[in-house]
Amino acid sequence: MKDKYEFILELLETGKLTPAQKERVMLLSTNVIKDSSQKENEIIKRIEEIEEKIKPVITTEPPDVKIIVHKHTPKEMVNFLHQFSKSDDLKWFTHNGCPLPFDYDSTISTAKKLIPKYPKISINYLTYSNVRRFLFEEINDKGKRYPCWDNIKIIQYTWFDVKDWCKSHPQEDPFNAEINNEPFLPYINIFKNVIEFRTDNKDLTFFKRIKQLISNKIVTDINPIYTDNFKANSKSLNIYIDTNLFFKALTQIIDWININKAKSNELEIDLVSNPQYYKLEIFHKKSYITSSIDNQKIKGIQGDFEKTRKNLFCVADWEILADFQYGNKKVSYNITCLDINTCINRKGSEQKISENVFSKLEKQIGGVKHILKLYKTI
Repeated sequence: MKDKYEFILELLETGKLTPAQKERVMLLSTNVIKDSSQKENEIIKRIEEIEEKIKPVITTEPPDVKIIVHKHTPKEMVNFLHQFSKSDDLKWFTHNGCPLPFDYDSTISTAKKLIPKYPKISINYLTYSNVRRFLFEEINDKGKRYPCWDNIKIIQYTWFDVKDWCKSHPQEDPFNAEINNEPFLPYINIFKNVIEFRTDNKDLTFFKRIKQLISNKIVTDINPIYTDNFKANSKSLNIYIDTNLFFKALTQIIDWININKAKSNELEIDLVSNPQYYKLEIFHKKSYITSSIDNQKIKGIQGDFEKTRKNLFCVADWEILADFQYGNKKVSYNITCLDINTCINRKGSEQKISENVFSKLEKQIGGVKHILKLYKTI
């Protein structure tokens, strides 16, 4: 037959008592033990047994995930991409004529030190990740290789794919490498044109690529006019930039213009060259914005606006000069979308970008003008 102590212990072990009920049982058990005539050491042992049973389980909460602040610094991104022409340890990935014999393992090992998994500077995370994926093999949690540039297979093969060829042909320039009897050089050239607007191919100049994009995306009702400044400066423009992300942003801007075509079919494209940057202006004349500046999308923290700001983060500065129309009243604002004060706070996988900044203007703009600053290599 169970004694009263065993009964108390069994009751505590059932797991059916709430914390408050366990405390009540403990209090009663203590009174029972005090009234007991058993020897002192046995009583102490019983108390310890009961206390051990009801001791709360202390769990250590995981520490708060650190918030990492990334500042919009397109100049740092320019310097990073420029290393593929400037750095002796990185230029062999985009320039032929490397010293022979070519040591693949040593070259990759050095590059991984210069381009570690997590950047030491503020830079667009997508750009940084895709550069690494072109140079090194990176596997996702499903055991598959990450594709280069946003799940768009613009680069089918990477430097990892020519590893075996390079090792078996140490006396040959890796620009001559082949994968399954297919030359690797075209993919190197694609990479070069993803990280830079170049002038060595007349079909891939800034002038040609911008005009082609706009021609393909703009609705037929709108006839874009290119200024003399654009024609003169765009043919010689040579800058380091993630052209893929830049074109994604430009495509979205064109989509907004198409949506508002009923307001106006006048579109002007201008390009001005300054010592430190080019300024691309896309001016939808006589158009206007009807949303309130208090709208979360207009603040740039929701929807396509937020996505476009993140695509251009550390890629280009961006501001909008726009007329806002509320009923019969028009008010004009300068909207700073991306500048040196813009930040992305990253907490784990969550990325929260700071809001757009609005400055009221005294004069009307006469439409909606997007201004993008594309920084030069200084």
